[in-house]
Formats: sequence, structure tokens, C-alpha cells
Amino acid sequence: MQKGFRPEQNLKHAPAGGREAMELPIAEIISLRSKGLTFKEIAMTLNGLGYECSKATVHRHYQKYVRTNG
Repeated sequence: MQKGFRPEQNLKHAPAGGREAMELPIAEIISLRSKGLTFKEIAMTLNGLGYECSKATVHRHYQKYVRTNG
């Protein structure tokens, strides 16, 4: 094995990077999606309810729900 600088060894106990996950009402997203609204329309509705989110964020939360709940 070749010796050298291995920065990945310093990251064993470091927390995962990135932002905290945004809290969105998944039940509301599911309900609006089942009524035929697009992700953009759902995002605009949630923004009106006080949740600042984008179409992509709503889509990501919906896809995570579908993956975990089949």
C-alpha cells in the first residue's frame, strides 16, 4: 500500500454536511397531489400557508415519501 496524505481518515467522526432537512407537511403534499395539482402549484399553496419551499423541494419530499411507503 502506498503511503501518503489520506484526508478521508480525518472525517470518521465528523457530522454529515449539508443543510438541515426542511419540515413540510407531507400529508398536505400527498392530499394536494392526489387532487391533481402540479408540484409548482403545491409549492405555491404551501408558500401561502407559511412554508417557504420550491417546486424541487416539494418534489424531493414527495419522492422520499413514495420510496419509503411504496
